[in-house]
Amino acid sequence: ELEIMRRTLEDKVYKETERLTSNSERWNDVNHLILESISKLDKKLNLDAKLTNRNRFLESVGINELPKNERNRNVFVLTPFHPRYEKTYDLISNVCNKVGLKCSRGDEQFIRGGVLSHILKELTSASIVIANIDGRNPNVYYELGIAHALDKDVILISSSVEEVPFDLKSQRLIVWKHPAELEKELNTTLTRILVES
Repeated sequence: ELEIMRRTLEDKVYKETERLTSNSERWNDVNHLILESISKLDKKLNLDAKLTNRNRFLESVGINELPKNERNRNVFVLTPFHPRYEKTYDLISNVCNKVGLKCSRGDEQFIRGGVLSHILKELTSASIVIANIDGRNPNVYYELGIAHALDKDVILISSSVEEVPFDLKSQRLIVWKHPAELEKELNTTLTRILVES
């Protein structure tokens, strides 16, 4: 008897389902909850696709959204924080000012909390990154890799071609011996970047 009752109920369910889904309007009415959830999911996926500025690494240090790739006048300098490189930074800063760019580096402000998050905020907000790779400072190389990953306009500077790792020799690179040479080459390179953008 239970088997007969089960078959009878199944037949009724099948017939009602066929009747309810006999045309697209009825099918949509029956499945409105599923369709609404799919629509919400589609909107979320499209929204997530539009938020290409999201980056879990940057979010982990408090940067929740990358600035839009709009050209600005900010230049961030990656350099070892050592008195030996102070004159080179001053020269870079002066050249930037001459061509109308705002130059900064990671140790110019008093920072509460993590220095890395501050440096990454500066990196993400800059249009151009200049990396002094003299001394093969690991922090400079780490931040340089991030700048490349963020698709920044990067200028490498070195006072010795021997200091430049082989895989960076094909990048935009200024090798200089005298400060006047660095000043001239940097001015030309920055001007070229500004004209091209």
